[in-house]
Amino acid sequence: MNFDALLFVLLMLALGYLCARTRVLPDNAAEVLNQFVLVLCLPAAILHHVPKLRFGADIVGVALVPWLVLGLSIAAIVPIARWLRLRKNCRICQPALPCWDSTTTRASAIFRLRGSCQPEAT
Repeated sequence: MNFDALLFVLLMLALGYLCARTRVLPDNAAEVLNQFVLVLCLPAAILHHVPKLRFGADIVGVALVPWLVLGLSIAAIVPIARWLRLRKNCRICQPALPCWDSTTTRASAIFRLRGSCQPEAT
């Protein structure tokens, strides 16, 4: 990343902070600006820069990073979910203080489980 791009990002962050502090923009400005960026600016940037790309090892590496992160995340989360004996339709709602007794499973001791989401009996 060159210095000009970093300076531009920092300038935009400072401008956004200044606009928020002085209340220049309305309350829903963040939603409107996000939609503007996602619908107009991002596709325009893609259409402008993609034709200039030259495929090589660096592009393949950048494309493989998200897939590598996904695989490592699955490899880490699946054993933890099995250790906690969570069901597939289970959603963890919020951390809770451990409360151990003879009927407490590992998952219910660590997390408050939502609704019908109780750990599988073994």
